[in-house]
Amino acid sequence: MREEAGEQAAGPDKGAKAPVAPRRRPGAAAARWALALGLISVIGLGSCLFVAYGYWLKHEDSLRRLDGLLQREAQDQTQLEGRIEAIRSNFAQQSQALAEQREQLEASRAQLTRRESEMSAALASVHRRLDGSSVEWMAAEADYLLRIAEDRLRLMRDVETALVALARADDRLRETRDPGWSQVREAIAADVAELRALSLPDQAGLTARLMGLMDQVDGLHVPVVRPEPGNTDSRAPAGHDEPSMKNLVSDGLAGLRSLLEIRRHDRPVSPMLPPEQQYYLLQNLRLQLQAASLAVVRADPALYRSSLETAGGWLKDFFDASDPGVHAMAAALADLAAVDVRPPLPDLSATIQLLRTRLAQPAGKSQDETQAGVDSL
Repeated sequence: MREEAGEQAAGPDKGAKAPVAPRRRPGAAAARWALALGLISVIGLGSCLFVAYGYWLKHEDSLRRLDGLLQREAQDQTQLEGRIEAIRSNFAQQSQALAEQREQLEASRAQLTRRESEMSAALASVHRRLDGSSVEWMAAEADYLLRIAEDRLRLMRDVETALVALARADDRLRETRDPGWSQVREAIAADVAELRALSLPDQAGLTARLMGLMDQVDGLHVPVVRPEPGNTDSRAPAGHDEPSMKNLVSDGLAGLRSLLEIRRHDRPVSPMLPPEQQYYLLQNLRLQLQAASLAVVRADPALYRSSLETAGGWLKDFFDASDPGVHAMAAALADLAAVDVRPPLPDLSATIQLLRTRLAQPAGKSQDETQAGVDSL
């Protein structure tokens, strides 16, 4: 009763205040916005991941083929290393063989020099016995000079000395004032004309060009495939602490970039060589050029052509074709390969045989009979 009376007493009191509803906290709306933005980011991230997964499935076969190609290139690189090692071994053996042949050539040259000295002494003795005025002595001296010319051509390919010896032999036959030597002198003149018409290679110039190419080997560029640098994660700038749509999208894209890394390999894969193999490749290229230089001195066309072809093939297979130095060296090797380091030389044996046949002829034998004897040989 008292409570009802109290309520009735309080009811008519118009000055009393109505009850106040509780206030909402100011951070609740921001939290709901952040939750909504987070859900949107998660949905966007899931969509991107789904698209990226589809892209990865689409290019999986291409990546597998590229992996197989890289494995084959690694096998080819191993085989190349073995071939380079075999070439080095073969070149070492060839260098040793060249050194031995050079020693033999020097010994033959010394023997030939001693032989020339002995023959000169013998001819001087004959000249003293014949008093230097007989036709037989002059013909014998011409025969000796012709044999010198033949030996110089056959053993040393010395055209200049051969020309001098032929000229001296013709002088000796001319000094006899015997018309019976006309055919021999005509044969000597034909040999001289053939020797002077020869186009001999410039050994000093070819060697100098090869030495210059050897000095340029270290400047050649060998292509090496290096891994592309990965993308760095982009970070939101400091100081943007307040959550916003822009910051959330940036954070989502940054996370996606950190998960995905796309590299393009649509260009042909070049042979890859580690630095030590590049060094061996350059050294072997230099050795091939040195072998070509030795072949010029020895007048060995097979070794010369083989060395230049090997060097040209290496330039084409293992060096950067866009490098101006590589292009210039390839053109120089092609020009050098067109040079004949051992052109054919005339044979003087027919002239020597003609002189000896005339020298063995009796004094009264006619010129026609001499010609018939030569034709019958």
